[in-house]
Amino acid sequence: MLENWKLALLTLVPMPMVALMTASIWDRIRSTFGKVWHRWSRLSEVLNDALSGIRVVKGFAQERREIKRFDSRSYDLFQVSMWAEQMWATCMPMLSFIWGLGTLIIWYFGGRNVIGGDMTFGTLTAFIAYLGMFYGPLEMMTHAWNWISRSFAAAERIFEILDTEPEVPNESETIPVPKINGSVEFRNVTFGYDKHKSVLHNIELNVKPGEMIGFVGRSGVGKTTMTNLICRFYIADEGSVLIDGVDIKKVKLDDLRKQIGMVLQDQFLFNGTIAENIAYAKPDATREEIMQAAKIANAHDFIVKFPDGYDTNVGERGQRLSGGERQRVSIARI
Repeated sequence: MLENWKLALLTLVPMPMVALMTASIWDRIRSTFGKVWHRWSRLSEVLNDALSGIRVVKGFAQERREIKRFDSRSYDLFQVSMWAEQMWATCMPMLSFIWGLGTLIIWYFGGRNVIGGDMTFGTLTAFIAYLGMFYGPLEMMTHAWNWISRSFAAAERIFEILDTEPEVPNESETIPVPKINGSVEFRNVTFGYDKHKSVLHNIELNVKPGEMIGFVGRSGVGKTTMTNLICRFYIADEGSVLIDGVDIKKVKLDDLRKQIGMVLQDQFLFNGTIAENIAYAKPDATREEIMQAAKIANAHDFIVKFPDGYDTNVGERGQRLSGGERQRVSIARI
C-alpha cells in the first residue's frame, strides 16, 4: 500500500509542469487569436464595401483595385492564422510529451517494484489502467484550451460592443410631450463628432411654430448635424437644444421622434411593397391614408403606373425604383 501511495504521488509530477507551461503561453495564445478575429473583421469590411458599392466599382472600372485590397487583407489574415496554428501545433505536442512522461515515470518506478518483488504485475497493470483514466480527461482539457482561447478572443469583441455606453442616454427623469407645437431653439450650442474638433460653434437659433426655414451652406458646415441634434441622434457638447421650451434631453424620446418627419440624403427603403414603406411610421394606416400621403408627395401618379400599384415590391434598399421615386416615397413616409 505504501508503494501504491508513492506511485499515486508520482502521477501528479507532470501537473505542475503542464500548469506552468499553460500559464506562460495562455496570454500569448489569446492575444494571437484576438488578432485573428481582428483580421477577419478587416477582411469582412473590405468585402462588404466592395459588394455594397458594386455599381460604383464597376462604373469606375476599379475591379482590379478591389481585388488587390481583398488579397491584401486576405494575406494578412493568412499570416496571423498561420502564426496562431503554428503556435498551437508547437505547444500541444509538448504538453502531450509531458503527460507521456508521467506514464513513463510510473512504468519505471512501478517496474522496479515488480522486479524487486514489492508489487505484483497485476497491481501495476491496474495502476496503469487507472492512470489512463486519470490522465485522459486532463489531456482532453489541454486540447479544449484551443477552443477556449478562440472563444475568449471572440467573446472579447462581443463584450466590447455590449459594454459600449449609448451615445444618447434616455434619462430616467423624462417629460412626456404628447403634442409638439414646433418651437425649436438652439442656445449657445457647440458640438463635434470628435470631442477635440467641433463642427458647430456657439450656435444661436430660434424657430417659431409653423415657421419654415432652410439651412444653406457649403458641405461640412453642419447643416445635417443640426438636424441630427434636433432628432437627438446626438447630444450637444455645450449649450442646449430646446423643443417647445423644454431641453431636448428631458423630452421622452418616443414622443420626440414620433412627431418628427425626416427625409434623409440617402433614401433607404425596406424590402417590401410601396404601401408598406409609406406606412412604416404608422403600420395601421388605411389604404386611403397611404394614397393621400403619396398624393401630397407627388408620388401617386408614378405609383399607379406600376402593374401592381401600391403593392409593387421595391426590392432591397428600394433598388427597383429610381432615385427620384425613392425620394418621393421617402417624403410620403413622413
